[in-house]
Amino acid sequence: MTRKGESRIYEGQSVGNLLLEMKFEEANQILKSKYEKIKWVEYSYEYRYKKLGLSLWVKQKDSLHRIFSISVNPKKWNGKTEKGLNISKELQIKDVIAVYGSPEWSYTGDCEELEAEYDEVGIQFSVNVMEGICDEDSLNHDSLFFNQHVTEVTIGKIGEGY
Repeated sequence: MTRKGESRIYEGQSVGNLLLEMKFEEANQILKSKYEKIKWVEYSYEYRYKKLGLSLWVKQKDSLHRIFSISVNPKKWNGKTEKGLNISKELQIKDVIAVYGSPEWSYTGDCEELEAEYDEVGIQFSVNVMEGICDEDSLNHDSLFFNQHVTEVTIGKIGEGY
């Protein structure tokens, strides 16, 4: 993704030329790259473009195959959010908090993933969990994860689960 405009994230809307609600087939024609299709339980498919550091997410029950979420890997995808946050392999939670403020923190049920969520803007940032920690309420995650590197940036429609 190197053409002009393709390295910009518009929270809750798009990553470059890829729009939320766009049909997967349209997005795939834009990307023109090899992907891996991953089935996540009975909910969604992830179309992972490993070389590009990008994933497109489609709900399994959506017969139109529309994208409901887009993720980028900061180790491979470089760009900037609409709010001015630089996305790169150096991105840390402290950088996120400086631009977006304190997030809502959320663990997956198995405590394998931790998300710094900004649902009101349509973006979230993933970090690696720390062994033995799976408590959203009693810990100060902002300070605990302050120097952690972001492993994934995901956008989704405001007001919808992604």
